Amino acid sequence: MQLKYPRSRQYNNRPHSVYVAYFGNNLAKAGIMSDSRGRERLYEQGAILYAIIGSFPNATVAQNLENRLIQKGLKNSITKKQKSTVFEKDVNIAEEKNVFTNILKKLGYENVEIVSNLDMFFFGAYPKQPIESVGNNVISGRIAGVIGRYVVLENNERYYGTWLSDTFGHMIDIGSDIILID
Repeated sequence: MQLKYPRSRQYNNRPHSVYVAYFGNNLAKAGIMSDSRGRERLYEQGAILYAIIGSFPNATVAQNLENRLIQKGLKNSITKKQKSTVFEKDVNIAEEKNVFTNILKKLGYENVEIVSNLDMFFFGAYPKQPIESVGNNVISGRIAGVIGRYVVLENNERYYGTWLSDTFGHMIDIGSDIILID
């Protein structure tokens, strides 16, 4: 155990940034990330929008701002259910960006860059239609995108989503045969 502490201290002494991730439905969370990871941490969140609001010399300073943002009303975590519920309707990215801009403005961060990666998550273009939850149903389809750890499959011009962690222990057959869903 003592071997890990110096490594953690070294990691925490590296530059860190504070971000606000926005998931739609007026849900936003504050978080920190090591600058050495680049934007990977943001992509893992599965947010529809995000903004980096500050860069700091170490994790401690970054955590101080993160805690202040949480005290001002931002969440420190968002559940999988809350994240997937957003996609059960067509996400109007322009409307959601306005909501997120207002959240940031109330926090005093109106001049930060807001970024969306929905088109990247969908390998070219967000489908602009609801994504139905797979639930306990058997599903077959083409992987249309991955939002954080939420996998989106396209089948018969409809979209279905499932959490990668919910597939553990299930057989996945990768091939070109797709069983169409009516």
